[in-house]
Amino acid sequence: MTSEMKKYSITALRWTLGLVVGWQSVVTAWMAYPEIHAAGHQGVHAWIRLILGSIEATGAILLLFPLATLLGGWILITVFLFAILFHALRGEFNFEALLVYGAAAVVCMAHAARGESRASRD
Repeated sequence: MTSEMKKYSITALRWTLGLVVGWQSVVTAWMAYPEIHAAGHQGVHAWIRLILGSIEATGAILLLFPLATLLGGWILITVFLFAILFHALRGEFNFEALLVYGAAAVVCMAHAARGESRASRD
């Protein structure tokens, strides 16, 4: 695999992760918001989903910018860990996607730390 192909594959992974996670986090936060204001609302669970979804969306947006990839990645990994804990405490163990997203964030961060996610200006 050529270095140019590697660079574009990491860029594609970063954009795919940022857009997919960003969209899902906006939907999560959006769906939690009405529950907070509804009569007989779901309590603290809706607030946690709203907060985690909002922070996750911020991390996903930051991940899209090469200079902010490390910060966005750390935000996403932190949110993924809290989400896994949140699911596990509720007895839900179907968080495989969060593990895959976390691994993809680590790959994007590793390449950003080495300067490989930035397009060359030559």
